[in-house]
Amino acid sequence: MGIVLISGAYDASVWNLNAAGIIFGLLSGLLFAIYNLEGRSASNKSIDSWTALLYSFACATFFLLIFNLGIISYSGKAPLADLLWLDNSISGWSILFILGVAPTLGGFGLYTLSLRYLPTTAASLIATLEPALTAIWAYLLLNEVLVGTQIFGGLLVLMGVILLRFEQK
Repeated sequence: MGIVLISGAYDASVWNLNAAGIIFGLLSGLLFAIYNLEGRSASNKSIDSWTALLYSFACATFFLLIFNLGIISYSGKAPLADLLWLDNSISGWSILFILGVAPTLGGFGLYTLSLRYLPTTAASLIATLEPALTAIWAYLLLNEVLVGTQIFGGLLVLMGVILLRFEQK
């Protein structure tokens, strides 16, 4: 419920915008659930979490390459024409590298590592803090305005994580 309030999904007009976006959003939730279960399975088999992450990212990269090549060929553009669109921009490539290493590789790596020590349900519930924390960062860094329902949704998510902590004790 908290995530619905944070994202504004309670407003019916949001659902009328883009059917493909809604389908991909729901599909990404399903694939994240599969990622959680496979990460737990890998940790139960004593597979190193960084190795499991490497294979997960490799499979995702292959899928996204095939998917994007299909979309590009359907649109009539030349395949891979925009692959190196940053050209020789050192600052652009540096920012892209930092974003790839710190939040992506670091975040998923540590999350996959946590599946070794936490139950899958606890890890995925804690991961629901991401939208709430993203909203806070957007408020602090980008001067985004949070309405009361978004703040209330964030508090609901935070309370859910805290209640989970008390339940585990």
